[in-house]
Amino acid sequence: MNNDCMQQVLAALELAEEMIRQTDRVETVCDDDGCLVVYSVIKDCAYKIKQAAQRELRTLCDRKV
Repeated sequence: MNNDCMQQVLAALELAEEMIRQTDRVETVCDDDGCLVVYSVIKDCAYKIKQAAQRELRTLCDRKV
């Protein structure tokens, strides 16, 4: 297994989690519809990145065994 690959996948997972946290913070204080639409798109992308990273992490872990 490539350790660099694992590190990159973990970094992507971390980034996705931070994107989700940030959008959660903005949604609680923002009342502008346009801003909320932008942050909804960001949150949707973050969940897709998180899902893809988790799937790849499982694949990498399976190869390790």
